Amino acid sequence: MNTEIIIHGPDEEFAHRLAKMLQQAGYVTHENSKMECLQKLMSHTNVAVLIFDGYLASDDFAVWLTHFRDSIQVTTLPILVLRSMDQIAYARTIIDDDHVDFLSKPILYSNLISKVSTSLKLRG
Repeated sequence: MNTEIIIHGPDEEFAHRLAKMLQQAGYVTHENSKMECLQKLMSHTNVAVLIFDGYLASDDFAVWLTHFRDSIQVTTLPILVLRSMDQIAYARTIIDDDHVDFLSKPILYSNLISKVSTSLKLRG
């Protein structure tokens, strides 16, 4: 099973900490902080899960998600969105995608690994 994971977000130090956690669990990670580089990285990587540090407002993320799915032509790529707990409930109401899940910050190792594992099972 492919276990490559892209971690996308503006905070490189945070992405690096997440990468270390995932690497300890045996996953291969790629870190990306620039939106314009994400699609290129996707085309050169056999990615199984995208972790998106949710810095976009929920409404903007919903629009971005539609364009992103169209551009990579993969509607089933699991995306794990990191948000603060108070933002997750609203985000769930506007993002209608069975392959998007949320993880609240601060990130606990056990929760991260569990969510990634569940996302990988969705991908099949």
